[in-house]
Amino acid sequence: MKYTTDNVRVSETIECIRRRPAMYVGGTDTVGFHYLFFEVINNVLNEFDEKFVSRLIVKINSDDTIKVADNGRGISVGKSPDQEDLSLLELYLTLNNIQKRKQPESRSLHHEFIGLNILNALSESLKVSVYQNGYRWSVECQQGNITQSLMKHEKTQKTGTEITYKPDQEIFQDLKFDGELISNRLRELAFLNAGLEIEFEDQRKNFSENFHSKNGLTDFVKFLNEDEQVLYDEPFEIYENLSELETEIHIVFQNIIANEGSVAGFVCDHHTKEGGTHILGFFKGLNQAISEYGRRHGLINGEPPSFDVCVFGVSAVVCYNVPNPNYESPSKSYLGNRKVIDLVCGVTEKHLSRYYLEHPEIAEQIVSRAVFHQSQRRMLNSQI
Repeated sequence: MKYTTDNVRVSETIECIRRRPAMYVGGTDTVGFHYLFFEVINNVLNEFDEKFVSRLIVKINSDDTIKVADNGRGISVGKSPDQEDLSLLELYLTLNNIQKRKQPESRSLHHEFIGLNILNALSESLKVSVYQNGYRWSVECQQGNITQSLMKHEKTQKTGTEITYKPDQEIFQDLKFDGELISNRLRELAFLNAGLEIEFEDQRKNFSENFHSKNGLTDFVKFLNEDEQVLYDEPFEIYENLSELETEIHIVFQNIIANEGSVAGFVCDHHTKEGGTHILGFFKGLNQAISEYGRRHGLINGEPPSFDVCVFGVSAVVCYNVPNPNYESPSKSYLGNRKVIDLVCGVTEKHLSRYYLEHPEIAEQIVSRAVFHQSQRRMLNSQI
């Protein structure tokens, strides 16, 4: 058979998303199911970064729909300059040509913006209410199709966006929202976005909880260590905004005594559960700061401690924000930018070396622990 342009079929955007949902949300299992929700939340975080939002409300309804609401500006309901028969809200819901908000002075660039069209395509039902210009406006959809065009409702002084949707069971196979998973994620986001008020309710279990953090990552590390014996009272904070690279590095950590510790990595508020180059950079910087201090003060003779020995007993949160992070999977669980290693390493070593010089009693304990664990490892290896 001769192959010509007649054999080429161009799929519409919504159809493409429904045919291959894993390309957009990472899968049709519980991970992809909740990933869709978490990305909707990120749109609210964009508004919070720009100081237009102060409150986020999440409610799992008894009918297994979920509502995400904020008190921001509201998605624009004005006419589209390209398609005058559609509002911008309707355009966002049905087309794929607007994927990111271009505001170069805002940290919102650091959040990947999932189009409302993806949410629309993968939802059995979707209702978007916008409170803007003194009125409530709404659009309703089913499986990617608009079933109620933009309507103008009652007057109101309220502002913001309210999205209520039910994931399509044809795609996600009878999955339900995990209230505990969502609650834990919202707690994380409160720590990662200091000052944001988050209200969570699960009607199915008659459960509600509020989250708010004044001190951000410092509160986060203290929360992680609340049942641990710590080496020093206040967590150590590293922060640098490298404006020329549009990069923000924020690390808070504390050494604990009894356990191995843990390091949680985040990129643009996404939890990189599998790690990434930002974590490797932190490990490298930590290792170099400990090794250099130990050599200069006669605490280390010979081979310096290895990375994993230096990390032992460290409880840390490592955040890296950049406009175009290079994730290695749609789930954004691992950061792959290779240049990040040396960047985070340099910032970590600089700040930590200064801290060790200012707090020699803490530095000596940390170096001594690293040397001890290194010697224990060598002893075990020699017995194998």
